[in-house]
Amino acid sequence: MRLIALVIVGLSMAPVVAADELNMGSVVKSIREGLAEQLGVSVQSVACPETRKSKAGDVFDCHARVEEVGRLTVAVTQKDDDGNIAWTVTKTEGLLDLAKLEAQIVEGLTAHSHGAEVEVSCGGQFRGIKVGETFECRGEDSSGEKIKVQVTVEDSDGNVHWKVVEDSTAL
Repeated sequence: MRLIALVIVGLSMAPVVAADELNMGSVVKSIREGLAEQLGVSVQSVACPETRKSKAGDVFDCHARVEEVGRLTVAVTQKDDDGNIAWTVTKTEGLLDLAKLEAQIVEGLTAHSHGAEVEVSCGGQFRGIKVGETFECRGEDSSGEKIKVQVTVEDSDGNVHWKVVEDSTAL
């Protein structure tokens, strides 16, 4: 399972300009808060250029460390000369896309459930890739049967192995 480019957009209409320069503290704050809110990830840091002239159409990159091991590249665009910005995540590294993992597990469980519908949750939108880490996803089929799925991260590319754990009473 690999994570392909993710597009998240943030927009700050509060001016982030001081004199002729963009207020980089406000840019960092906008990105930090937006990532935490939109992705539900823990953001350890956001690094942007120290200074940037205020100029409509100017584009530059910032980098965010998330989930202890993930790294996001964020393209920031100055919307106008007044410091209004928009930003987009253009690259992700070191994160599992849990929605894709859930879909993969649902597909596998549905194929073996003789037509029963299955729902699975791995508890969030993203998780840092930590090789060898094991975590659980939980599910339930349309008959109400609880399912516990053990997921193991196999490599730094985010490939995983998952299996149903027999003891489903521990949910």
